[in-house]
Amino acid sequence: MEHLHAINENLKKFVQQNSVPQLGAELCQVSSVDVTNFSVTCVGQSTGKVYYDVPLVSVLQQNQSIVPIPDLDSFVIVVQIDKFNSFVCLTGQLTQLYFTSPQVITTINDKFQITDADNNFDFEITPNGMKLVVGDQSFKDAITDLKTAIENLTVMTSTGASSVPINLSSIDDAFTKILSVLQ
Repeated sequence: MEHLHAINENLKKFVQQNSVPQLGAELCQVSSVDVTNFSVTCVGQSTGKVYYDVPLVSVLQQNQSIVPIPDLDSFVIVVQIDKFNSFVCLTGQLTQLYFTSPQVITTINDKFQITDADNNFDFEITPNGMKLVVGDQSFKDAITDLKTAIENLTVMTSTGASSVPINLSSIDDAFTKILSVLQ
C-alpha cells in the first residue's frame, strides 16, 4: 500500500509543479465497470472518495477514440476538472481495449474483432479460432464447400469418368486441420 501512496504523492507533485492547481488527481481502485457507457466507479486511495460514472473514452480525432476498459480492483488515475466533471487519464491492467470509428469497432479481450456494419463485414480471432464473414458468406462455409467439391471431383478421361481422388484421405486431413481453426 505504501507504493500506492508514493505514486499518488508523485502525481500530486507533478500537478502542482506544472501549474495546474485546478485539477485534482487521485489514484483510485476500480469497483465497477460499465462497458456499455464506457465508464467506471472507483474509490480514491488517499481520500476514500467514491467517483461515480467516470468516463473512459480517449478521443483521438473527431469521432474516433480508444477506450481502455480496466480490470475490477485495478488502479486508475482520475483527474477532476471541476466539482462535477472528472475523467480517467491513466489505466492500469486492462480487460478490454476498444478502438472506435464510424464503421469499425475493434475489441481486445479474449478476442480480437473488426466489424464494419456499413459493409456487412466481421473478422474475429479468439482462442477457439478465426471467423471471417462478408455479407451472409463465411470463410468456413466457403472452405467447407471447396472441400466438398474436391471430394466429389471427377475428371473425364478416355476410359470414362474418374473416381474419387486417390489422395482423398490426405485432402480430408488437410481440410480437417483448416476447419478446426475456423468458426
